[in-house]
Amino acid sequence: MLYCNKLNLKRDKMLLSVFSIALALYIAFSCTYFASAAKSVREDVVRLHILANSNSEIDQEVKLKVRDALLETNASILSDSVTKENAKEHFESSKEILLKTAKKTLKENGFNYNVKITLQEEYFNTRSYGNLTFPAGQYTALKVVLGEGEGKNWWCVMFPPLCVPAATGAIT
Repeated sequence: MLYCNKLNLKRDKMLLSVFSIALALYIAFSCTYFASAAKSVREDVVRLHILANSNSEIDQEVKLKVRDALLETNASILSDSVTKENAKEHFESSKEILLKTAKKTLKENGFNYNVKITLQEEYFNTRSYGNLTFPAGQYTALKVVLGEGEGKNWWCVMFPPLCVPAATGAIT
C-alpha cells in the first residue's frame, strides 16, 4: 500500500509539473500575441487629440465645433491613396489646411485665441468604445491645442477614419 501511495504521489507531481509548464507556455504565447496585436494597433492609427482652452462651457462647445470642422476637412482631403504606411506624411502635409480650418471656426464663433497643431507621439490610456478597444501606449497623434489648452480633451481615431462615426454618435 505504501508503494502505491508513493507511485500516486510521484504521478501527481509529474502531472502537476506538466500542467504548470503547459499553463506557463500558454500564458507566454498569449502575452506575446497580445503585445504584438497591441503594437500593430498603435502603429496603424493616427489619433486626433483636441485640448480645449479651458473647462468653461463655451470653450468646451467651441472645441466640439472645431472638432466637427476638422473632421469634415479631413474627410474632404483624405483620399483612397492614404494608407497606414503614408498616413503620417498625409497629416504632416495637411497640418496647414487643418490649422486654417480650426482658426476659421474659432473666428466664426467669436474666439480669437491661438491654435497650435502638431503631429507627435503621445501616450494614451486603454479606451474601449463599443467593440473597439485601443490599448494603452504611444500613438501618433494630431494634437490640436486651442488657446491655453487647459481644458478637457477630446480624442478619436482620425486614421483610419473612425472619428466621423464616433462624432456623430454612430459608434456607441
